[in-house]
Amino acid sequence: MTAAQIVPTLVVPFIAWRVYSRVRRTIGRQHFRAGRSWTSVIIFSLLTVLIALSALHSPAALGGLGLGVVLAVPLGIVALRLTRFEADAAGKYYVPNPVIGVGVTLLFLGRLAYRMATAMGGAAAVVGAPRVAQSPLTLALYGLTAGYYVTYSAGLLRHKWDAS
Repeated sequence: MTAAQIVPTLVVPFIAWRVYSRVRRTIGRQHFRAGRSWTSVIIFSLLTVLIALSALHSPAALGGLGLGVVLAVPLGIVALRLTRFEADAAGKYYVPNPVIGVGVTLLFLGRLAYRMATAMGGAAAVVGAPRVAQSPLTLALYGLTAGYYVTYSAGLLRHKWDAS
């Protein structure tokens, strides 16, 4: 196996596992963990800054990223309003709205799958990978996803956990 074959072989299962765990966390009753929310806020924020820096050369791509983030904030607020919060002796819990969380994630993953499928073709996948940061639509959907999860996680951290 060449390096071009080994990297996707190792990375694709990892990404699939992370997507599964992310989608699973948007369905059903979840135990609130402040550390998990802080991790989401920090990692998505840092990735967004790094992606914005890589897109500085393209005003359209940077605009797409910004538009996605701007649209994500009200979507995250709506999702927080649709979330049911519970606190009891066993701990703090929340039940997120599955449609919004799964929908946002699937939009971005669908776009990534499309971009990967169009870039496939041996070395073209490796050479074409950095061009993801040049696509305004891809960056808009990433901005929507990252902004949504940052807003939602920050909202979970700010929620007053009164017993229901």
